[in-house]
Amino acid sequence: WTGPEVRKCYQPITDYITDYSQFAADDDANGPLFFADVMKYHSIDDVTAQDMASNLLNVVPYEKGFFWWGGKGISTEHTAWLNLINHVEAPLSGSCKQNSKAVSEQIGGQIFSDSWGYLALDKPEIAKDLAEKMSSVTHDLDGIEGGKFIAVCISLAWNIHDTRELIHTALQYLNQNSNYARLIQEMLDFHLQYPKDPARCLAYIEEKHSYDHYEGLCHILPNTAIMLYGMLYGKNNFDLTMQLIAEAGRDTDCNLGNVGSIIAMMVGLENIDEKWIKPMNDTLLCSSSIGSKNITTISKSAYYFATLACRIHNIPYPTETVSKHSTDFSLPYATNGFQIETTRYHACNIRVQDNKLKICLDDILSNQEFKVYKHSYYRPQDVYDCRYEPEFAAILEPNDIIHCQLDNPEHLPLEIAIYIKGYSGKIYHSNFTQDLNLEYQPTINDIPYLEYGLIIRSQNRIQRNYFAVNQFEIIKHPSYQIDFSTLAIEDWGYDIG
Repeated sequence: WTGPEVRKCYQPITDYITDYSQFAADDDANGPLFFADVMKYHSIDDVTAQDMASNLLNVVPYEKGFFWWGGKGISTEHTAWLNLINHVEAPLSGSCKQNSKAVSEQIGGQIFSDSWGYLALDKPEIAKDLAEKMSSVTHDLDGIEGGKFIAVCISLAWNIHDTRELIHTALQYLNQNSNYARLIQEMLDFHLQYPKDPARCLAYIEEKHSYDHYEGLCHILPNTAIMLYGMLYGKNNFDLTMQLIAEAGRDTDCNLGNVGSIIAMMVGLENIDEKWIKPMNDTLLCSSSIGSKNITTISKSAYYFATLACRIHNIPYPTETVSKHSTDFSLPYATNGFQIETTRYHACNIRVQDNKLKICLDDILSNQEFKVYKHSYYRPQDVYDCRYEPEFAAILEPNDIIHCQLDNPEHLPLEIAIYIKGYSGKIYHSNFTQDLNLEYQPTINDIPYLEYGLIIRSQNRIQRNYFAVNQFEIIKHPSYQIDFSTLAIEDWGYDIG
């Protein structure tokens, strides 16, 4: 969408304009989460661009999902990937010499760089170096400068709490002779001259820095101009910054994602409105080549970046970190993707409080059943669209043991069972009980299991009360046979590219 098209239809944008329900996999999330894996095997000092390239080949499927496969000489990432599998090593794989200036300066150079800012902590020089190496795998010139800028801004945002100062400081880490650095200075100068006139700035960008001034399909600089506009005129406010960038159009998910990371690091979670967080329900779907890692949560990703940063900086951290197959409700909004069935016969809700998943029972009629559940596997009809063609392995498999620990401080008249939903849609469950420690080991071969959770049965009417889930854990003991002739081919529809 162009800026005028967005504003014509949707201005003002103060919230999500589409109810995505479950948001699909997206390249802007895939890259930061999976490219960081390389640091599990290398130190800051010894990691090379080719190490990062090898990791990219490990986590990116063969011309499917993850990012845009638009063809050689068109899609930057596709072009660089073809170079790598044909033994052209990084950084030559992403170089202007190998791929052309137009291809090497498209927006992908910066959209995956958030993770290097997270992992660098408050050390912008490290953020710059890591981002430069990773961006060089696929990009060159201003494509690399963009990667450096995003990572450095996130790192600086640990200690700098004004966007103009942040941008000015980050500029010092870039190649001052690059067009990227010149654009930053141009936008700083414009803001200095017209500090209270965002409309004038946007009009200037739409005239001077539209796509038709640049080569390629999605050049980095027209989008960087929009990002700088939002940061400079957003008054250090997350909501206003998001609104300005969304209403400016162009590559909105990339621009909002990068700037969202920067501003969020600067202002902290406590200064981000719940309206941006709760619809995500702490769920993150990905489309790497590793199906078992493609269904995760935002809270687990936060733990992942935090523990990985501690490890590479030699900072002590708790050794008992969150297991891949257990829940942890200690972080704000960390629902771990759990949902709840609610109707006029059983009105209820969930929230995270006191390190528990609190099940708030507004009004539950007698002898009603409802479910608290999460997805073990996603089918195409479960997500908003097919973008980046995710491939999933089910979280729960036959013979795994499900363990759940509950808290019922009000001694509510409830009977509870652990259940699973098979691929056929049939429900299987343990015996109903009032015990607070539940365990269930499903063996049925109705695979893949689509969801798992709790069935709650009220013995009497319950109003204005609650119980809680302390822990939900899967102990992995998978043992089963797969007859592929009985499995449907999941149709994810049209792909990107």
